[in-house]
Amino acid sequence: MVNHISVAEDNQEDDEFVMKEAPSTFEEGGQSTVDELKKVNLGTKEDPRPTFLSTLLSAEEEVDYMSLLREYNDIFSWNYMKMLGLDPQVAVHKLAVHPFVRPVKQSQRHFRPELVKYPSWIANIVPVRKKNGQIQVCIDFRDLNKACPKDDFPVPITELMVDTTTGHEHLSFMDGSSGYNQIRIDPKDEELTAFRTLKGIFCYKVMSLGLKNAVATYQRAMQNIFDEFLRKRVECYVDDLVVKTM
Repeated sequence: MVNHISVAEDNQEDDEFVMKEAPSTFEEGGQSTVDELKKVNLGTKEDPRPTFLSTLLSAEEEVDYMSLLREYNDIFSWNYMKMLGLDPQVAVHKLAVHPFVRPVKQSQRHFRPELVKYPSWIANIVPVRKKNGQIQVCIDFRDLNKACPKDDFPVPITELMVDTTTGHEHLSFMDGSSGYNQIRIDPKDEELTAFRTLKGIFCYKVMSLGLKNAVATYQRAMQNIFDEFLRKRVECYVDDLVVKTM
């Protein structure tokens, strides 16, 4: 499986990959909060479904929260098999490549020749070392991204979002799990995301973070989904959600 698509570094010597440290946006784990958190299991020992609660909750509040989470346990997904993806009627990612731009097939970098098809655009994979030492496979979509116009759909202003949480007794933080991969790419644009691997050429059927305008598409989808709750009970910044409780 290829992870989040990224933009490769410009400095490449002799068409060989230069291993770079991963940007902080690639790091796993949630954002820090003021409260210390403790891990709880909404599932069983054999089928764990972990989540986190504030340690500042009273015993009664913790019981109430656990009861609520268990009541709506079926709306959460803990594995990829249960992530069915977002209905294309809600959102689909279109690349909208400028029609006058000439397609780019990046020079092959020490891979054997193409094995399948003849796509108009071909990108290379780029290995990136994360801070935890793991290797993350990214894709150099710089050429494709340059050919796509900017989607100016607005992303919320974080300062205003923080202000709207003032006065609420409890804040519940949620982060979309593999959220970008739940949005389909427009089928006619799939071939444009082609990338070369040792086993041949593949393309994406779902949106990935490194594609231009992916953030705008995601924000548009979330606002469609939570429209009646936004700025009332829910604040949404791309894949980060805050539920406000008085």
